[in-house]
Amino acid sequence: MKSIKSHISLLLPLLAILFGLQFVISFERVVNFFEQRLTQQYTMVFAAQNKIDTLKVAKSIKQIDTIEHIDKKTILADFSKNLPAELVNSLKQDLPFFYTVKLDNFLGSDGLERVTKDLLKNSDIVNVESFKASHNQTYELLSLVQLAFELFVGILTFISFMLVYKQIVVWELEHSERMQIMALFGAPVMLRSGVLYKLGFVNAIIAAVVISAVFHYAKDVALVTSALGVLDIEHGLLFKMQDFFFMLGFALVTVFLAVSLVIFNSKE
Repeated sequence: MKSIKSHISLLLPLLAILFGLQFVISFERVVNFFEQRLTQQYTMVFAAQNKIDTLKVAKSIKQIDTIEHIDKKTILADFSKNLPAELVNSLKQDLPFFYTVKLDNFLGSDGLERVTKDLLKNSDIVNVESFKASHNQTYELLSLVQLAFELFVGILTFISFMLVYKQIVVWELEHSERMQIMALFGAPVMLRSGVLYKLGFVNAIIAAVVISAVFHYAKDVALVTSALGVLDIEHGLLFKMQDFFFMLGFALVTVFLAVSLVIFNSKE
């Protein structure tokens, strides 16, 4: 019973660390997916006095994916129905050339400003509309939520690591007599501390398996898939098989670091 309690005392903070880590991984994956979709939907518009070489301009600014020309007929179609043909032809001649711009990634306010300035360096381009007010609102909201989650998980990880460290100290005290006997017979530090590494290794595997199973199951729960479906987000983004190996590695590094710190401090 005492052994089970000691294992639970290490498992709980490890589970908290891995849960927070997996949550951040899943959230960042969803945010990246959301940003890619917003990038596909987002369009800048600019006006030019003369026709421009769209391929040349797109290649000169690395953030731009494509530039497409907007036919003047499309622009005039909405408000020229009740106008005389002569006036429509006059407007058509006086209108500048309009182009739409698609970006290759989701940019913040500074990034949009740089693209706008780079476009205006072209002497033929007279005006650029980036619609950055609504775009920046979405970007800042995503960044704020992401930062809040990462800060929370960072604090949770620190507190949980301290609990892991404390439990390793308890284990060291429990096995101190055997470790001292091994030291008398000349056993190296790593050998006599092997029991601590072994206990940490087993608990790290258990924690990684448990959290992976929870998220693997959660991504197929009807309530979760329904909520993600409303946002048009694939439920498979919540968990991927490589996440297990990442969490296992992180858990092993955490417990081995805690054990190493305990051994180092005990030597002092």
